[in-house]
Amino acid sequence: MKYKLLIFDLDGTLVDTRKDLAAAVNEMRRSYGLPILPLEIIVSYVGDGAQKLVERSLQGENVDPVEALKLMLDFYKKNICVFSHLYEGCRDFLKLMKSKGIAMAVLTNKPQAMTDIILKELDLDQYFNPILGPEGAGCHKPEPGGVYKCLEIHQIEAAQALMVGDHHTDLRVAQNAKIDNAFFTSGMGNKDGVIPTFVFDDYSSLEDKLQS
Repeated sequence: MKYKLLIFDLDGTLVDTRKDLAAAVNEMRRSYGLPILPLEIIVSYVGDGAQKLVERSLQGENVDPVEALKLMLDFYKKNICVFSHLYEGCRDFLKLMKSKGIAMAVLTNKPQAMTDIILKELDLDQYFNPILGPEGAGCHKPEPGGVYKCLEIHQIEAAQALMVGDHHTDLRVAQNAKIDNAFFTSGMGNKDGVIPTFVFDDYSSLEDKLQS
């Protein structure tokens, strides 16, 4: 197989977290007496980190976004895996890659503490090294610092790494780090005009593409 390192986004790529994220955002809004937002609207705000998610969900409201972020994260931390689940075929894919000796990492804009909790709750942490939120990466995607850390840890050349994600920030971080990227069409995000190396609809098709 061409790739020796697979770097995964988390939300919308490994795990469908949309309902729990939406519940946390709406609970935060309720605390300010604001009406709840539809799931689809909140999902459209996901992809650039928790602070951006909160700011977008409060557009036009006279609310302190720093305080609102704390409220949202406090609720989310307590209810992080109520509805969240792996995408179909994901665990089997990860097991297969591990058995083949393919290195795997997580690079997400989700806060590090929340990332660590959800991967442990879903028994996914065993597959990945490193696991980088923006704190661990030292930046948010699409800045390429997190990709560089993954390459350095595994001593792998850029040509042998693949970024797997569902959002244009995942595609752009790959471009900025000069590695290939794969876009998951069943996730929460969008390409925003970026052309990926290839696309996949489910994990069995990703397996096929990697082995072709």
